[in-house]
Amino acid sequence: MIVRHAPFIWWDYRIQGSIVDDELIYNDKSSPEMSYRLDNRRRVIENQHNIYLFDEKNTITVGFEYREDKAECINKPEVIDKMRTDYAYYLQNIFNWKRRFFLNVGFRVDDYSDRKSTRLNSSHIPLSRMPSSA
Repeated sequence: MIVRHAPFIWWDYRIQGSIVDDELIYNDKSSPEMSYRLDNRRRVIENQHNIYLFDEKNTITVGFEYREDKAECINKPEVIDKMRTDYAYYLQNIFNWKRRFFLNVGFRVDDYSDRKSTRLNSSHIPLSRMPSSA
């Protein structure tokens, strides 16, 4: 499910959520004790805001994402019964100068249930690398 709204010309936001459940059944007819049923569940919710400055020459994006993954072996919990969560925060700035130069800088932090991950990215495209409009 996605909800989008633009209360002002310079600001829009999006709220998105999803739930996915699936099941894997493994039947080993020669060794029935090796058979199992694995249930997987993923829940995701994301909230993203875009702010457009200077006639959309500069776009600032800020957001939050929550992700929960759970895997459970129903008839053999000793095989796998694991849950992992991720709280992610991100900030990005895209600068567009006369459609001749693009600069993109972004920062993201993922706080997993067992560790943290931090990323800083940047890129630019000068005029000589822009595709022709022909």
